[in-house]
Amino acid sequence: MQSDIIDNKRGITSSDDFYSMSGTVDMLFHEYERQYTPLMIRKLCGEFQLTFLGFSNLSHTTKRDFKTFHGKQADLLNLKQWDEFEEEYPHSFANMFQFYCQYQPKLSLRK
Repeated sequence: MQSDIIDNKRGITSSDDFYSMSGTVDMLFHEYERQYTPLMIRKLCGEFQLTFLGFSNLSHTTKRDFKTFHGKQADLLNLKQWDEFEEEYPHSFANMFQFYCQYQPKLSLRK
């Protein structure tokens, strides 16, 4: 328990956001902040007929580590794989991440 508190403090103070008032407020107290796992994003995509198009601001290192972790089966568009990767490397998404989706309506032809 105590080590979790210390780790969280180190994580907060290692963020660039910590060193400005607006960044700290945004990082710790933003009223609309929501945290999602890759599997939660996958569920939302399914509910709203969205196709996940990928993360847009991942570092080269994160992508390389992901591909190494999953080997030949690595798929940057597979949110289940991203969830498995994040379980092993929990600080991969320590900063805000951005991703894109595309609406894919299910059309039905009625006579």
